[in-house]
Amino acid sequence: MTKKSVIIVSIFCGLIALMGVLFGAVFCLRNQEVKVVGDTPIAVSREEIIHAGGLENGQSIFMINKDKTINNIEAKFAYLKVIQIKTTDLMTIQIRVRARHEMFYVHENEKFYVLDEELKVLDILEATTTEPTHLTKIGSGELDISSATMKCDFVGTQQQRQTTYDLYVAMTTVVTKNNGANEVYFTRQDMRDTLLHLDFENLDTYNKIVIDTKFGVNLDIEKPQQDLQTKINICFSTIEQFILDENDKENSGTIKIYYNDIGEMKTVYIPETN
Repeated sequence: MTKKSVIIVSIFCGLIALMGVLFGAVFCLRNQEVKVVGDTPIAVSREEIIHAGGLENGQSIFMINKDKTINNIEAKFAYLKVIQIKTTDLMTIQIRVRARHEMFYVHENEKFYVLDEELKVLDILEATTTEPTHLTKIGSGELDISSATMKCDFVGTQQQRQTTYDLYVAMTTVVTKNNGANEVYFTRQDMRDTLLHLDFENLDTYNKIVIDTKFGVNLDIEKPQQDLQTKINICFSTIEQFILDENDKENSGTIKIYYNDIGEMKTVYIPETN
């Protein structure tokens, strides 16, 4: 190697070393912010959230394991959901959180397991307490709940968790009610009041869900993992148009959404016969 080549290599190596020093000095974590999203306050401090995340200032901001940090926080606080961890500048991350809300419950192992729409265990109550009937009940034995299940655990399969979340989204984005002179979308409370009981059926193929409603009408929905918003819209449009009479009296029966032999989606209302 010639003297000129040695000089060029030395300069090149020096530049790489300098870039490494600058990279480590500039692109490192210095600030961790917490932003609460939504109207519901959370009973966890900024310091507690940051501590649970386990990130240390000074580490490379590009080497942060955001998924691990989210899991650390979620495993610590039952009623807290981490929406996102985002990098806001060269030295700062923002942890965006919101409160989780009670939506479902299951009676297993002589306990009541209180769940949100993603089937995260928010609380575990002894069966000697009052049954939380203000929530929608999920049939026992249908989620992977055992005596080892604890607060902050997620239960059920990934498909079940996606379905209950999709059901919440559908109920609050396509189902409406009259509010004086205005028509408004359902709230979480409306959903809890309207859906009394949910069953997952044919679990081997994850074929359908069956929901009991306050109207005395069952919703029998096949393939809930596909286009659930449309199916919920069909069900509640049917209830409004054909099941509730002009005096708002309910007529018992089942709204069945199914697929025929060639894969076409069909809807039928089956009145209950006395």
